[in-house]
Amino acid sequence: MTTTVSKVTTTAITTHSFSTLTTTVGLIAIGILIVLLVQKELLRAVGGPRAAAGARIVNAAIAPLLLTLFLTVIVRIVPLVHIV
Repeated sequence: MTTTVSKVTTTAITTHSFSTLTTTVGLIAIGILIVLLVQKELLRAVGGPRAAAGARIVNAAIAPLLLTLFLTVIVRIVPLVHIV
């Protein structure tokens, strides 16, 4: 099973262009990030100890998505600026 998943993943990555891959990853990250930020604000508005615990869990999911979003933006901007 691991070999099949690895082969499928490799095929999906190699058959698409750089632009398509970064756009897709960026859009998915933005969509999930928006949903999680809305959920965090709703939990904060509810208040209480359970809501605070839920907000901490959502914060743990938001941090990697922000990193993914920033890396995607950097990867897309660097070729435009010709830094590297």
